[in-house]
This record gives sequence, structure tokens and C-alpha cells, in this order.
Amino acid sequence: MKLNLKLNKFKSFHTFNFKIIIRGISIFLILLVILLALFGCVGGYKNNFVVNNYKISDSKVNNSKVDNTTVNGFKVNDSKVDDSTRDSSKANDSKVDDSTLNDSRIYINVTNNDTNNNVNNNIIFTFTVCGDNRPADDYLPQPEVFKKIIGLIKEQNPAFHLSVGDIINGQTTDENVIKRQFQDYLDVVEQLSIINFVSPGNHDLSNDTTRKYFSERINKKTFIEAKLNGIQIYTFSDSNANQDYKLNKSGNQDYAGNSFSFYYYFEYKGVYFIILNAFEKGYWGAIKGGQLKWLEKVLKNLSNQKVFIFIHTPVYSVLNPETITDGSKHVAFSSKKNLDYIRELFKNYNVDGVFSGHEHLYNRQFHEGTTYIITALSGEYPFVSEEEGGIYHFIKVEVKENSWIFYVIDKNNKIYYQEEVVFN
Repeated sequence: MKLNLKLNKFKSFHTFNFKIIIRGISIFLILLVILLALFGCVGGYKNNFVVNNYKISDSKVNNSKVDNTTVNGFKVNDSKVDDSTRDSSKANDSKVDDSTLNDSRIYINVTNNDTNNNVNNNIIFTFTVCGDNRPADDYLPQPEVFKKIIGLIKEQNPAFHLSVGDIINGQTTDENVIKRQFQDYLDVVEQLSIINFVSPGNHDLSNDTTRKYFSERINKKTFIEAKLNGIQIYTFSDSNANQDYKLNKSGNQDYAGNSFSFYYYFEYKGVYFIILNAFEKGYWGAIKGGQLKWLEKVLKNLSNQKVFIFIHTPVYSVLNPETITDGSKHVAFSSKKNLDYIRELFKNYNVDGVFSGHEHLYNRQFHEGTTYIITALSGEYPFVSEEEGGIYHFIKVEVKENSWIFYVIDKNNKIYYQEEVVFN
């Protein structure tokens, strides 16, 4: 009897201890899973510039669905980019893999100089960008595909729109023809009912007549609308350009006209937008003279700010990466020395993004902390195949507190590419 009692006590004791151990292990595993989830370890992180690459199967602009399939590298021009060439100076550091040539797939990449930054915050505002919509000659109206793209941009409800130039053909000095060309453009973008900023292209400033009517029809309208919407524009004198506009007693706008510029900057909700003119008189395809001195001063003052730059000529050309100017290749910058200096300037002052046109295609590159985007196909003929970026498109940018997301959206309202980039 005593022996049985001792055995029963022994069994109860060990059964009790076993239950405690099992419960302890369960609690430990639960806590471990929670900690892993909190620190983002469940999905896995990549160091350097790419964090959590995802493949998306649904290409609707505002209805993307994410699965957990990891994709190595970027989809740029329907191509995979070799990470080892990401920071090189090659114009199109991409290797084509036929497995990625599928327009129904979109790849999200988080470009990040600091993987500890929090990029999961709310969208503050949205803006859109496109370029090179001009007709093929001086007597054609704006292309139908451009009208369609502007309609798609309107659906995105941006705070404002920016063009990287070549909005007209501009190959005549006939004032009536040039006035009609600019009016055709304005008639199309008018449906946006928002401010339209333009970095002029070579076709927009091809002669004195186009310069005259670009300032009167485009800049004047932009500056007035900026003032009416409370946006401060600063020009080469670093004074408030909006002070050159006034409302007369009848409520109409008068233009003082003595301090407008084809290059200027403005601030919107803590982000700075610099509009450059690569075709100042005497400096074709370059940023030189007074504009360069102004730019140096502005970038120095904004070195700790969030900065986007808009310039018609690509700072990293796809079609002419060697900057050959003898006429054998399509010329972007006319001076390799000036181009190298501009690149160094953007690097030294931590410019976040540069948007360009001129080369009729889409392309994205990342160099020394700055994202460079060519968005130059919203109406003109493409220079390359669709596989190489020859798609009609526009860019939508969503600005968040610590990062920005850009979407390349084609003429069928499908996302061709998107990426989230952390501000410098």
C-alpha cells in the first residue's frame, strides 16, 4: 500500500513537471515568432539598396495584390539588372532575361540607403510627370495618345503635374503657327485643372519665336496659377517670383514680366522642386553661366532637404552615354565636362530624384544616391523597342514622410514598373 502511494506521488510529480516544460516551450516559441515578426525577419531583408523585392500579379494601378515570391534584381525596361553594375556609369546597366518579359507582372523594390528607416508611412501628396508629347510636324494637332495619357493622369488626382519638355514641334518662326501649337497643348492639359510646370525642351525653345510664346503662354500661366494656389516660386534672383504678379481690381491677373525665368524652384509640403532649362540662349544642351551659379547656390541651401530636379536632357543618357557630339549620335548634353560637373553637383548635394526627357523611352538608373528617370514618351515616336522601354507612359509619384514611390503607368493604365525610394 505504501509502495503504491509512493509510485502514484512519483508519477503525479513528473506529469506535473512535464506539463510545465511543455507550456514553457510553447510560450517561448510564441514570443520568438512575435519578436521575429516585429523586427521584419520573417520576410527576410537584403542589405545594400534593395529590401524585400516582391512580385505582384495584379497590374491595376490602384489595386495591386502582393504575393511573397522573391524576385532578384530590378525590372527595368522589362530587364533584370545585375546588382554588380548598379552604381556604374553605364547608361543602361541591364541584362535581358526572357522570363521577366511579362507585362502582367510588376516588381516592387525598396531602394534604401538605410535599411532602418521606416518606409511604411502615409502618403502626403501625389504628383505626375511626363514628357515628349509633341506632334511629328508643325501642322499636326497634339497626338491622340497624349490626350489619352492626360485623361489617365487626371484619374490619379495629382496635386500638380510636371512636364520634362518638348511639348510642341516648334520648327518654324511663324508666330501664328507657334501660338496655335502652344494653345493646342494647353487645350489638352487644361482638363487636369491643376498647375502644370514645364522644363522646356529643345523644340520648345528652338528660336526666338518659340521662346517668346513659351514665356507668354506657358510660364506666365504657371506663375499666375502658382500664386493663386499659394505656391511660392523662386527664380534666378532668389526673390519670390510671385511678387511679379498682381490681381487688379477687376480680378484679372496682370503680369509684371520683369522677373520670370525658364529655370526656378518651388516648395510644396516640405519637398523642393527645381525646374532647369538646358537650352538657355548660348548654352544649348548644358547648364552653364548664370543658371549654373544659381543652381549651385540653391542646392547648397537645400542640401539637407528633399529635392527633385526636372531637366529635359538626361543626365545619364541611354542613347549616347559617351556624350558624343559630332552628329553621329542623338545628343543630350553638348559638353562632357559640363555633364560630369552636373553629376558631381547632384551627388554632393544629395539630390533625391532627377526626371528627364529627350530620349523617347522610359529608363531608370541609380547613381551615387540619386535616382535618375527618363520619362520621354507620351506622344512622340519611340526610339527603342517596347522591351527596351519604348512604351507610351507617364510617371505617378506618391510622396511619404521618409520615402517616395514612383509608378510607371502605360497608356492602357497598367503599371509597367514601380519602386519605393527612401529620401536621402
